[in-house]
Amino acid sequence: MLSDSERAMLLHEYKPTSEYKLIAKYKPIAKYKPIANNPKMDDVDIEALEAHPFWTAKHVTVIHFFIVMVVLFTFTLIATLPFQTDAKTAFINAASPWVISSLSSLAAESYLTLKLPKPDDSAQSYYRRSEASGRWGTLVNLILGLACLYIGCVWPFVVQSESLSQIILVKLTFLAGGSAPANHNNHNNSLSYKMQSEVIVSLIPPYQMRPYVKMIEVSAKRLKTGHVTIGTHNGHFHADEALAVYMLRLLPTYKDSKLIRTRDPAVLETCHTVVDVGGEYNVSKNRYDHHQRTFDTTFPNRPTKLSSAGLIYMHFGHAIIAQYMNVSEEAPEVSVLWRKIYEDFIEAVDAHDNGISVYDPKGIAEAGLKKRFIDGGYSLGGMVSRMNPNWNDPKPPNKEEAQAEEDKKFLVASQRMGEEFVRDLEYYVRAWLPARDIVHEAYAKRLKYDSSGRIMVFEGQSVPWKDHLYTLEEQEGGEGQVLYVLYPEDQTPSAKWRIQAVPMSKDSFESRKPLPEAWRGYRDEKLDEISGVPGGVFIHASGFIGGNKTFDGAKAMALKALDM
Repeated sequence: MLSDSERAMLLHEYKPTSEYKLIAKYKPIAKYKPIANNPKMDDVDIEALEAHPFWTAKHVTVIHFFIVMVVLFTFTLIATLPFQTDAKTAFINAASPWVISSLSSLAAESYLTLKLPKPDDSAQSYYRRSEASGRWGTLVNLILGLACLYIGCVWPFVVQSESLSQIILVKLTFLAGGSAPANHNNHNNSLSYKMQSEVIVSLIPPYQMRPYVKMIEVSAKRLKTGHVTIGTHNGHFHADEALAVYMLRLLPTYKDSKLIRTRDPAVLETCHTVVDVGGEYNVSKNRYDHHQRTFDTTFPNRPTKLSSAGLIYMHFGHAIIAQYMNVSEEAPEVSVLWRKIYEDFIEAVDAHDNGISVYDPKGIAEAGLKKRFIDGGYSLGGMVSRMNPNWNDPKPPNKEEAQAEEDKKFLVASQRMGEEFVRDLEYYVRAWLPARDIVHEAYAKRLKYDSSGRIMVFEGQSVPWKDHLYTLEEQEGGEGQVLYVLYPEDQTPSAKWRIQAVPMSKDSFESRKPLPEAWRGYRDEKLDEISGVPGGVFIHASGFIGGNKTFDGAKAMALKALDM
């Protein structure tokens, strides 16, 4: 039995401030109520304390442990399934914070259960067990902290969930202090609460407590309020912020985000992320504007100044691509696609918004070149510009209604830009990237068909080859070597073969060496007669492509064209 002095040591009064209420909650089981319901420590029923059912509490904790382990196993099983769907991502984002918080709560509950006094405790045995349980609790939280770190490394797309990111941050920072209490926001003024508060304060130095509590308050507030807010400017909208908003919303953190279009600094200050307005580029504050006079940031190894689209892509592009491919952001193919998609899609949006021409205006003027037709409306930037309200469109008299109408048009433009981006992303992931190995293999075998390597053959099927060919030639310093590419029209044994002249560049209509002038425009028997190669099908009038009924015939045409 406990003596009066021992009881006094156990029940020493501790009055935590309201700042700790978020992290100090413990719901005792029904048998604890005679103790827990007393509003003041002075009124604690000592007899009830002495009869406290330690072993009953222990059994409840064991049951709690097995329940949490079953849930954790189910969560891990689903999270490691070899596919990625919206339903799976939603489940992981919703369940992850609960699983981690439950593990933390279990650790705190186990600590408290071990620390509860037994009826036959002496002060010495009680405090010895209390000290041992403290070391055990710290070990458990060490394991939980490492588990959080593991989740962040193995499933990076999960940590894009802001709520989970906050919980992992709190878990790891508390780990540095020696313990990670449960993240709750209510408590009873009970013995259990006071004991847990004692645990927390004893393990964390006082000067460290306030920043930790602040982080938990922020995390709890965001969990409670739900969606994050994206801010951008109102008025005339452009392709860059339309695309920037869409790309952000591809990620779990921003999937259900609220959009605010305004130029009011006070309103923008309340937004989680701000793009294309605000006069600030600060990644730590999620501010991505490019209109500052001092702004000159470019994508790595590219000359074009970034717009808001380029800024968002530069910082979030790896995550977007990795999520789409269901791989880690550190995967080599993610970096390859991150650079490729910027150069082929995003950079043009950056240039358009910053008023940068494709060609040097001075060089065009000096050469006396003039456009043959107007192509401004053909670009994505021109398309978005046309989606803005006309100057003489009727506007609702109410300011809020007018802004709502403008916002609807912006969302249509954002969706349109996003569709083009996703279509490009899908092409590069599903078609362009798998073709790379096939092109590399064909390029390595080119000397088999011509001693100078001027003919490249795809033996199985044709794939998107231009980008990969130019890259290989540049890497090997043999620019301009391949002149003709041969490939079958389909994968059947009787398929006809094509011979295609390699363009000067990817989007060029001019070929390095077009098929001979004398063959162009002819077909079938007439082509056989003129070319001297049997099985001819056609030669295009511009000489960029032709066909033959067999591989041998196509190869003979290519070899003959090399010397003409």
